[in-house]
Amino acid sequence: MGTQDDFTEILKVFRVEARELLQGIGEAMLTQEKAANETERQNALKTAFRLAHNLKGAAGTLGLEPLANLVHALEDVLGAIRERQLVPTPEVIDEILSNSDVIEQASQKAEIGGTTLNDEEAQALKRLQDLLPGASSAPAAAVAHKAAAPSAQSEAAAGSASSQTDDYVRVSNQKLDTLLAQMEELLEMKIRMEETHRHIKNTMATMEAESSTNLDQVLKPMRGLALGMEQDIQYLSKLLRQIQDELLELRMVAIGSLFPMLRRAVRDVCRKRDLEVDLTLEGGDYELDRRIVTEMKSPLLHLLRNSVGHGIESASDRQSAGKPAAGQVSMRVTHQGNRIALTISDDGRGINFDKVRDRARELGWITDSDQSSQTELTRMLFQSGMTTAVQADSISGRGVGLNAVKKVVETLGGSLDVESTPKLGSRFRLLLPLTLAMDKGLFITTREQNFVIPKTAVQRVVSFRSEDVSVTDDVANLWFEEESVPLARLEPSLHLTRFSMDESKQNNLAVILSSAESRAAIVVDEIQEEADIVVRDLGSFVRKLEGVSGLTVSASGDMFFVLDPSDLVRWAIRPLGRGRSKSDPAGTATADHAEKLILVVDDSVTSRMLNLRLLLDVGFQVETANDGRQALETMDGRQFDLVLADVQMPYVDGYELTRRIKAHPKLSQTPVILLTSRDRPEDREKGIDAGADAYLLKKELSQAELVATIEQLI
Repeated sequence: MGTQDDFTEILKVFRVEARELLQGIGEAMLTQEKAANETERQNALKTAFRLAHNLKGAAGTLGLEPLANLVHALEDVLGAIRERQLVPTPEVIDEILSNSDVIEQASQKAEIGGTTLNDEEAQALKRLQDLLPGASSAPAAAVAHKAAAPSAQSEAAAGSASSQTDDYVRVSNQKLDTLLAQMEELLEMKIRMEETHRHIKNTMATMEAESSTNLDQVLKPMRGLALGMEQDIQYLSKLLRQIQDELLELRMVAIGSLFPMLRRAVRDVCRKRDLEVDLTLEGGDYELDRRIVTEMKSPLLHLLRNSVGHGIESASDRQSAGKPAAGQVSMRVTHQGNRIALTISDDGRGINFDKVRDRARELGWITDSDQSSQTELTRMLFQSGMTTAVQADSISGRGVGLNAVKKVVETLGGSLDVESTPKLGSRFRLLLPLTLAMDKGLFITTREQNFVIPKTAVQRVVSFRSEDVSVTDDVANLWFEEESVPLARLEPSLHLTRFSMDESKQNNLAVILSSAESRAAIVVDEIQEEADIVVRDLGSFVRKLEGVSGLTVSASGDMFFVLDPSDLVRWAIRPLGRGRSKSDPAGTATADHAEKLILVVDDSVTSRMLNLRLLLDVGFQVETANDGRQALETMDGRQFDLVLADVQMPYVDGYELTRRIKAHPKLSQTPVILLTSRDRPEDREKGIDAGADAYLLKKELSQAELVATIEQLI
């Protein structure tokens, strides 16, 4: 007998397998429903029956008897259809799909030793049994249940699927053997490099002991050793790249794994709205990062449901307009450089921009006299609260779908554009990176401060002159690709300012950035290089810093902020100088903050910039110093409302800085906060003894808590 831990691990594997098998059953049933001939239909039914049989056997082997009984009922129904004892009407298919959802949910929470089904599972068992030939209520029960089942059940299934993360990834033995072999080579390389290093050290010791000998005789073997080490390092780098590629491949999953869920969703909308739709899904073999595929489940569901629910007309309306009775909806996946393009299109009624304009007026986004362009109205489609549906239901009308799509696409570093022609249809095109593990970054300089912009968001780097710039409504615009693009300068504090043309400078540089549905031109001073980057989060201290998506370390070991292109584009398209709107959740600045001046002291440029940006975001005035000595020089003859200082700094550390401030007759009342990673009790006592008003640990502190502490002290 295995241990309890063994059974726990086996259950995890079973849950992954159960989800795959049930997904395959649903896909097979949809295939047989649209089968072009009887052979294709029978093959799909055989597949569904076999998958149900496998699931029943797996559940029984683990002793999950209630679940096995439930799957057995599903297997009986599929067997009856295969043997032509039960006709697979749309109502019967509804029952199979909706009860498969219940089985999927049951499989994810089944525990060994369970003896009973819950009420929902028991009802599913009865509904499946009622479908069988000879059952007293078959198939009337299925018809009666049909109206509520498709939409509600598929919503639950999609929600659970999007929230689950697999604990296991299936990997071929060949891939594992390759990785293990490469790791063994790396270990051998490590041993050889250690030996080479030992020889170099011994040779250097010989040089020091025999400095009077002919140096060339000593240097000659050293050159050979150095060359050998260089070759080893090159080979080591090659192996590391190979292993990285293999590991990245393990993270990849075919986008087609979402196709069964998407087909099911479209079918359910058609059943609910009584529509006819031919759905085409192409390019399912393309692979993306597993996290991207997982995150894109809900957005793709939104877009396809919108294409059907908002776009496709009834069969009679389509025929009156000279269209085929069945609407055409497609999602095509194609490869574009280092990105994947997902294009969702339909031949429906298109976006009604008059309704969008009316809704924008109702929400107060535009005035009654405002005649916004189609481009501006398209942007509004992605704002929270925008919907043109007359009544909200489970498919549309809640004003959250496209806004949610935009946020997910931006978070993944992608872009989105929309085209729509009244009465002819709409097209949504999403560009997504292949992987999130490694990215290309553009290293830039602005006002002597260095940043990194993700390459996926960069459309182009352009040089421009004064004649290329115009100013309207307090916003500078750059003419680019026959379009007026908002133009702003990036400041070291990560704020954007209106660009003013320097007449003495003939050429200026701008990076054209694209977010989910907009783009902007950001002026920079210099483009340093393009290089691979690994983006790391900001840690627990700051969950979100506007304008920044993370940190990266360059090849030289320097740390850089990775900018958030979606934030920069959003700021640039908003007229500069207006500040945040009342509805902006980040707009926590107060009038009191604006009157307070804080000195941030830290020898780390990253930590210094992080705190500078954080405090500017909530409205404080901020100055910085590189160490305690510079801080004292900055404070000479000036009055600061608070000092926020690191502890470990050269020349004058945080403790000594605090003591000098508290001993100074004009500075003694200035509050001092020591912000540090040193968490020993004696360190805290040392800080308090020095006179610090607060001693805060970075790893235990959030941005909100730091601001609250500052507010208490000033």
